[in-house]
Amino acid sequence: MVIKKEKEFNKIKLKESEKGITLIALVITIIVLLILAAVSIAMLTGENGILNKVSKSKEETLKAEAEECIKLVILEWKTEKEVGNKTIEQFLTSKVPNEIDAYDEMNDLYVLKKNGYAMMMNDSAEIEGKIISENELVRLDNDSLIRKSKANKR
Repeated sequence: MVIKKEKEFNKIKLKESEKGITLIALVITIIVLLILAAVSIAMLTGENGILNKVSKSKEETLKAEAEECIKLVILEWKTEKEVGNKTIEQFLTSKVPNEIDAYDEMNDLYVLKKNGYAMMMNDSAEIEGKIISENELVRLDNDSLIRKSKANKR
């Protein structure tokens, strides 16, 4: 009888300690999950996070696409002016809206626009400067365009 009561006592003691271990394991699991969630959120939304990188990559892709399209149009114009009989205005008008979004003439330059970016070309079909955002262009009173950096110097 004494042995039987001792076994029952040991069973009760084991059950109580098992419940305690389960509760501790649950608390530790929750803490680990909270830490993982905090790290994941930081990786997604931080300054160098995945979402920010995706946004930058998208912008760089649009810029590269615009630059490539504009350069192709310029190369086509080089060929067209040698063998064709179109004027540069006729040629550029034929390229809007399929290959470029728009073009403007300013002084001796043509500003070709695509995907919110612009590139300048002279009459000889040579590229003037680098591709820039359309936001960097300023329209003057006489309806001509210049870069903002030059406008600030005036």
